[in-house]
Amino acid sequence: MAKKISVLIVALALCSTLWHPAWAAPREFSRFKVDVPDGWTAAEAGNTVNMTANDGSSFVSISLDSLQGKMMEEAAKACAGRLNGSPPRFDSYVDGYIFTFKNEKGLDATAVVIGGDNEYFLVTMAGAKQARLDGILSSLIGK
Repeated sequence: MAKKISVLIVALALCSTLWHPAWAAPREFSRFKVDVPDGWTAAEAGNTVNMTANDGSSFVSISLDSLQGKMMEEAAKACAGRLNGSPPRFDSYVDGYIFTFKNEKGLDATAVVIGGDNEYFLVTMAGAKQARLDGILSSLIGK
């Protein structure tokens, strides 16, 4: 899982302009740990952590869920369907599925579905600072 997340970070960094905060504070949530950048707030709701830049310019949501016997492709299609997203496409570089959608504010957003044998992460991001994901995901540790 950690290798897949590392590969995802590199792929996202290649696709976007990097923005680095002064520091990030590690936060532990019920199902995983992640660094929350300075100037961002984070709130846990069930199996999801929502992180928002205090200026409202960026949003990252990280969910960890069970595959419940599904294949990763099925989980990605279900996630894309719930978000009215584009058809997910497999990306061998990140070893997961990527799709785009419009979030509730009408902003263009990107989602990545990656995982292991029994669980998957759904990571969604929107806003000008979505490339901040490199630091956020590099710190992501499942429990």
